[in-house]
Amino acid sequence: MAIRTPLYWTGDGLRPMTSGMISTILNRVIWNWASNPSVTLSYLASAGNLDEMTDTRYRAGAATVRKDRFATEAETPDIELVPNLTYDHVNQTVSTGTAYPADTNNIAYPVYLTAANHIRAMSRTDFIDTFIKPAVDLMTDSGSTNAQRAGTYTILANLTTVPSYLEEVSPNPVFLNTIADTSKYTADGIPEVQDQPITVDTYKLYKYKNGTSAPALTQRPMILDVDGDLHQMSNSEFDTLVGDAIRHATSGDTLTGYRMNYEISTTSGNDISTIIDTRLNGPSADGYTQDSIVDAYYRTQEFPNGVESVVTTYYFKLNLS
Repeated sequence: MAIRTPLYWTGDGLRPMTSGMISTILNRVIWNWASNPSVTLSYLASAGNLDEMTDTRYRAGAATVRKDRFATEAETPDIELVPNLTYDHVNQTVSTGTAYPADTNNIAYPVYLTAANHIRAMSRTDFIDTFIKPAVDLMTDSGSTNAQRAGTYTILANLTTVPSYLEEVSPNPVFLNTIADTSKYTADGIPEVQDQPITVDTYKLYKYKNGTSAPALTQRPMILDVDGDLHQMSNSEFDTLVGDAIRHATSGDTLTGYRMNYEISTTSGNDISTIIDTRLNGPSADGYTQDSIVDAYYRTQEFPNGVESVVTTYYFKLNLS
C-alpha cells in the first residue's frame, strides 16, 4: 500500500513519529531479526548447497631421466593443472513455517493519521512497507553500519584478528587460493615433487554480531485493542510483532520481493565480498630446466613459472527475491 507515519503519545496528545524515532525503530527491527534469523549459513565438510568454488594451480610435469643426453623441451612433459581442488563448504538454511501475525480484526498493526485526520490501523502491507522493507534494505546495504548488518554474513581472507563486530562461523576455511611455490623447484632437486603449493589466501565465513541488548526505543507506536481503544505498544508486543513479520518476509513471503538468498557466483551483482582464484601464468616451456649431470644421468623437468594472475573472481552476494 504505502509507507505510513506511526503515531505516538506525547503525554498530552498523539503526534506523528519523527524520522529519528522511526530510524531507532528500524534498528530494533533488525536486532529482532538477528536474534532469531530465518536465513542462516553454516560450514559443512562437503556438499554445501551454495555453488562450489575451484582453486587452480599448476604443478611440475613429470621428470625425464636419460643416459645419452638431456631430453629436449618438447620431449619433457608439460606442467599441468592440479585436478579436483573444489570447495563447497557453505550451506544455507531457510526457515519454514513462518507467518505474518494474524490480523483478524484489522487492528494488529500500529495506527497512523489519514489525510482526513482519521486514526486508522495500518494494513499488513502498510506495516511491511513502513517497518520491514526499510529494515531489510539497511541489512543488505553495504553502506550501513555494522550493527545494521547484524545476522548477515560475509566471506573475508587472511584475517589475523577478527574484528569485534564479526564472529567466525567456523575455524575451517571455505576456500583456499593456492599457487605453485616456485622457490621449492630447483635444478639440483630434479626429479622434484610435482605439486609443491603455497597458500596465498585463506577465506573464512563470518557473521555480523548482534548487540547484546535491543536498541532502546525513544517512543513506541500506538495500537488499537479489540474495544477500539488506543494504547502504547509494550516492548514485548512490538518485538513479537516485528520479529514474526521480518522472519516471514525474508524467508517465506513470495510476494514482497524481500526473501533473502545468499549466492556464490562468477557474475557480479548484490555483492558482499569477492573471492579470487589465482595461478602462475608462465608457459610450460619457460619452466624447462636441466639438472647438472649426476651419476651420468641427464635429468630435465618443467616447472610452474610466471606472474600470479587472477583466473576467476567469485562473488559472494545476498539477493532479495
